[in-house]
Amino acid sequence: MSTVEHINLLETKLIKVLDFAKQVVAENAHLKTEVELYRKQLSELGEEQSHIREGVLSILDQLNQFEEILSKDNTAL
Repeated sequence: MSTVEHINLLETKLIKVLDFAKQVVAENAHLKTEVELYRKQLSELGEEQSHIREGVLSILDQLNQFEEILSKDNTAL
């Protein structure tokens, strides 16, 4: 192989490597976007879970108060 052929082969391989690097960079950017979307969804789910937990605790408190009222009424009889 001549020097020119070696240079052409090297150029071809370099172009392939650069194309691959561009694909990897684009995929990385896409994956970062997806990760941010999933983090946002996870945060929203955490907030929703906290809201549900507060609701359940409130209902349990109300049930405890109701039980206390019923037990007071039963002891009064």
